[in-house]
Amino acid sequence: MSSGLQAPHKKKRPNSPTHLRKKVTETPETTTTDTSPPVETETKDLKRKATEDPSPNLDSPDAVNKRQRITPPLTNSDRVRLDAENNPNRPAMEKIYKEFFTDDGTRKNSGKALTDQLAKLYKMMGDGDAEYARKPVTKDEFVSFLRTPDAVVNSQSLLFKNPNATQSTVERVERWRTKGDYFYVRNTKRKFPKAERRIAVNVQTQQAALKVSKSISGLHTDPEVGPFLKDHKIYLTAAPNPGDVKHDKLVAYYTPNPDAMDDDDTVGNRIAETIENAVDPDDVGGEFAPFYSHIGPHTAWGEEPEAFTESLKGSFTQSREQTIAKLIQADTSANVPDLQTFITRIASAFQGAYIDPDAPHTHLEK
Repeated sequence: MSSGLQAPHKKKRPNSPTHLRKKVTETPETTTTDTSPPVETETKDLKRKATEDPSPNLDSPDAVNKRQRITPPLTNSDRVRLDAENNPNRPAMEKIYKEFFTDDGTRKNSGKALTDQLAKLYKMMGDGDAEYARKPVTKDEFVSFLRTPDAVVNSQSLLFKNPNATQSTVERVERWRTKGDYFYVRNTKRKFPKAERRIAVNVQTQQAALKVSKSISGLHTDPEVGPFLKDHKIYLTAAPNPGDVKHDKLVAYYTPNPDAMDDDDTVGNRIAETIENAVDPDDVGGEFAPFYSHIGPHTAWGEEPEAFTESLKGSFTQSREQTIAKLIQADTSANVPDLQTFITRIASAFQGAYIDPDAPHTHLEK
């Protein structure tokens, strides 16, 4: 007898953004084509707290969450089982396992000590080093950045307090440049207030990030990209002794064109191509936070959690970190005998949290 509950599944998606991957490797990805008819799905508004989305919402067509196109599966390189030996996230999961468990699999801490240790898990997963901020962003560079055309630029700290904040003056955000903060460049030409995907860029310096930011902003008025490019954020600081900076120093947020005539993510491809054309080899480098899918050596993508499931809160990395933290804190995790068991349990926890364990940069749906 049916319980009436529907198992987690994955609705059809546009292709993964692949233009940059093809250009970097110079070998096209092999994909399979899904010839099944379109799936009719009922769309709904996804509620999101203003404090969790610093960019203000704008009126948009009803088709914001339209997912009724024929869409083939993700590219082969995007689908690697979490527990597979060749999974690129395995080193990150091994690092977490060794941090929280002894050689015999006993959890190292419990109670408050475990809570305090888990409070550092997000930083452990998301932070890089301070090399990016070694050369401070100058005031002239910052003023030029604030004048980005067809955009509203503001600091993340101010937007969290007032999501509807308008363009900031130099005087108002100067202290955030001095201290260090993410700055959002909101596209005033966009038509879709929510983003379904993100592309992260691993730039080496703030000056390289500003160069990429300028190129991405140039897409705001592009009729094929601008309506679907929500915004991008960039970390900037003039601090003389900056601490570690997150891996994703620059992230672009967008929605694939819901009315595209084919299956390609043409919006994501154009963004990736624009980024590639903006950088030199010395501009990029370093690692990504775990669970992203690489487009090229220094560019990666993932889905925005709340665009697909209301059960996940926070950012891409926060949603994965919170799921792993709950697993580690559970009574059943007092002993996890080995790394493979830990990874298998992460896969199960991801499945329960509507994160696809076979493509953990994407999500399942109810």
